[in-house]
Order: sequence, then C-alpha cells, then structure tokens
Amino acid sequence: MITISEIQKTVGEYFGIPRSKLLGPRRNQAIAVPRQISMILCRELTSVSLPKMSSSQLSELWGDTKTP
Repeated sequence: MITISEIQKTVGEYFGIPRSKLLGPRRNQAIAVPRQISMILCRELTSVSLPKMSSSQLSELWGDTKTP
C-alpha cells in the first residue's frame, strides 16, 4: 500500500524540492503545483479520501503551519 509520505517524497524528488519545503508554508508556484499534485495523488492512490483525512493530514498536505 502506498502512503502519503511516500507520495510526498516521490513528488518532491521529481520536482527537485525537499519534502520540508513541500510541507512548508510557502505558496509560490514552484511549491504550490507539486503540493497540488501530491494532494491529487494522495486522493487517487490511497484509501483515504480528502474529506476523511484528519485536519492534521490536510494541514500537512497544504503546507499550513496551523491546524484548522
């Protein structure tokens, strides 16, 4: 089974972005597009749908520094 962390790592490697930046608070296009791709892949390749993810998982994917 594929995990969210594996998806983030793979997307980060593909785009040449460290996972820490992918999960960080920056929102410029160089970070936002890979982050959005990660979210789409997480939704498609894991058994967890976005509405069912915990707020901390969503915050991590979106790169928020605060949990909603």
